[in-house]
Amino acid sequence: MTNWTSFESFLKDALNTPIGSRQPLVEQLLRQRANFPWIEHDTATFIFARPGASRVAVNLDTIRRDPPFVPMENLAGTTLWYVSVKFKPDDLLDYMIVIDDSMTSVARDSNIVARVNKYWHSDPYNPTKISTRQMSVSVLRMPEARPFPDWEKLHRVPHGRVDEHSVRSVQLNFGGRKCWVYTPPDYDSGYEPLPADRAA
Repeated sequence: MTNWTSFESFLKDALNTPIGSRQPLVEQLLRQRANFPWIEHDTATFIFARPGASRVAVNLDTIRRDPPFVPMENLAGTTLWYVSVKFKPDDLLDYMIVIDDSMTSVARDSNIVARVNKYWHSDPYNPTKISTRQMSVSVLRMPEARPFPDWEKLHRVPHGRVDEHSVRSVQLNFGGRKCWVYTPPDYDSGYEPLPADRAA
């Protein structure tokens, strides 16, 4: 069994293997290394390995183009998709894996919420996530980044309340958008109304 010390060493072995014999190497890689991205110095390698995908990309808010994707490359003859991206040594970023999305403009999409829910997913190989009511996103933590907080350990901290509302706007030409309003612990028990409350 090969013990790869870098993604590049795995890729070199895979590319030097006949196409029809590469999938067992992918399975070996996934047994050897359960968690991704594979971080080496200033580079993070993201992967996706599921049968049937025709287009895969990484969504990062730091990408200044529309759509904000870095396309992955398929290792021919396998289910493995991969891309290596350079980051600052202290980057702490959220990202998603985009599977079979149209890869068209996000800014011009009239129903971006449905698109995100259907095609954008947290990274199945990364256990570090931020979860909300609507979705989970994965977290990339580069070597010099501050520690990522473990929110579940904060159970003794007083919790406020989150109320869900549906927003409709004729001026902005949308309806049914969800909005969440957080109020601090004990907000309803005697605090003065906030300026937004007084205006209502």
